[in-house]
Amino acid sequence: MAVAINLNPPDARGEGRLLYLASQTGLLLPGFALRVTSAFMLVIVVALFGGDAIAGEASWGNLRYLLMRPVGRGRLVFSKFVVAVFCAWVAVLIVVVTALVVGSIVSAPMPSDRR
Repeated sequence: MAVAINLNPPDARGEGRLLYLASQTGLLLPGFALRVTSAFMLVIVVALFGGDAIAGEASWGNLRYLLMRPVGRGRLVFSKFVVAVFCAWVAVLIVVVTALVVGSIVSAPMPSDRR
């Protein structure tokens, strides 16, 4: 995203204000990255985490062994849900940290910019 913004910089009036601000300072790139990725990519990642929590265990054949233990099904589903939510937050954190690092690198002044 940082490369695309730098190759085709937006103007202040025509496109979204957040895109313009993200092109001015790389520290606002995480906000723009979350805005762009939250509509599609993060939804798909969270759906994969949540949907595969029980279905993956069933396809591997582990669900039968998990349910043989003296643990209630509700507790098992709740614990799988908690892990899926944790993985979703980790995915969001990865997007934010990566965008912050890349934005800091892109917005850092180059040695030739100093006078």
